[in-house]
This record gives sequence, C-alpha cells and structure tokens, in this order.
Amino acid sequence: MIKKILASLIIAMLAFTSVNIQNVSADTYVQSGYACKSGNNVFFAFPATKTKNATPIYKFNINTAKRTKIYPKRKSELKEFKNINALGKYVYCSARRGNSLTCSYVYRINTKNGKIKKLAKGVKPTLLGNRIVFESIKQQKVNDNLSVAYSPSGKDYTIPKDGGKKKPANHTEIKVETGCPNKNIAYGQYSFYITKDRKKIYRKNGSKKLLVCKAKKITSFRVLDGYLVVKTTKNGKNYAYCVKNNGSISMRMLSW
Repeated sequence: MIKKILASLIIAMLAFTSVNIQNVSADTYVQSGYACKSGNNVFFAFPATKTKNATPIYKFNINTAKRTKIYPKRKSELKEFKNINALGKYVYCSARRGNSLTCSYVYRINTKNGKIKKLAKGVKPTLLGNRIVFESIKQQKVNDNLSVAYSPSGKDYTIPKDGGKKKPANHTEIKVETGCPNKNIAYGQYSFYITKDRKKIYRKNGSKKLLVCKAKKITSFRVLDGYLVVKTTKNGKNYAYCVKNNGSISMRMLSW
C-alpha cells in the first residue's frame, strides 16, 4: 500500500516537471514495456494475443521511418518477447523459450550477430544504468505435454546488466503504458489519455489539452521521450504507430 501511495505521489509530481523519468530515483523507476527509445531508434515487440502471434523484435528509425528486424532473423528457440530495453548493440528483454507457456527468463540479445545470453530466471526486466531490475518467478503448473507455466513471485531482484549474482531489491515502479480509457499517464510536464470511445489520445498540460492521435480503435499506447507508440486495430488487423507527442508526426511502424 505504501509503495502504491508513493508511486501515485511521484506520478503527480512528474506531471508538473520536465525531466527524463526513466530513472527517477534510486528506488523509483519507469517500468519497461513493449517499446523503448534509444537515440533515434524505437525498439519494439508485441506479445501474442488470442488472435495474433507474437511479433519479432524490430528497430524503427524515427528520422528515416525505416524498420529493421532485429531478432530473430532465422529460426530461434525464443518465441515471444516482452519488456524491451536497448543499450548500444544489445537488447535486454524477457522471452518465452522451448516448452514454456510464458516468458520465464531475462535475456541479452546482440543485435549485430544475434547471439543470446540468458541472464536470470524472471520477468519484467528494466535496465537502469549498469544494472537490471526484474521480478523473480515461481513454477505454476506442468500440463500433460510437459509445458511449464510460471507466475510472478512479487519479489524484485537486481543483477549486473551483463549477468551475475542477483541481489534483493525494493523499488517502486512507474508505468507509462496503458490500454485503459480515461487513465492518465504522466510523463514530464504532460499527461496522456485515451478517450472513452477509444478513438483519440489527448495530451494535457494543466487545463489545456491537445489532440495527439485518432484512429478507428486505439487499444493501448506507451509514452517515450518525445513520442508515443500507439497500438490500434481495424477490421481484425493490428497496427503500431510512432507518434510525435504533439501530434505533428505519425508514422506506421508495423501492421500484423
């Protein structure tokens, strides 16, 4: 309860400050999600749904609007990717492997040669400087096909970004991603929300609001530095857009 109250207070405070909140303090951080921004590139991957398979990891250059597949470029034992982080030539994420029914390990992926390194057993990794914060998992069940399912344990740990001994951690997470209408996501001096009819996203600054994006049906968005990654759906097909946070630019990154 205390952690939730603290997170709410920090989010409210950030709505009126102009800072990069990836690492707000030693104990508070912005949780990773389906997209992150590194330099001029947005790295992203979308998990599986009831009707769609998971996507590979892509890189999208916001200057050239060019999309590049990062991983996998060939057959791989990793099947689904969540909580994308990028630094230099590496992408850090959780992934589903082999006969596991869920994402169960934290990996480091070399974007140059495709080599992977298993860093820890866990989910929801977030890269903070030279360390990774993640949540450990526990085995949930094994079905008749020996497929293993895991569930989050609620216990956080940190490890060096290239792997090593884990240490207990106690952090407060701030989320900048939502699929819920009328839920404000604070980021810097602004907050963003999806309208009740799921057709528009507005940016608010005090009493002022600005239309940032509109679509047939908006399913979710994630706030990045200066941009939003917006997921939409139309006639059974999914779309992802990179949208300038003032609505001046909208670029389609992927359809699937």
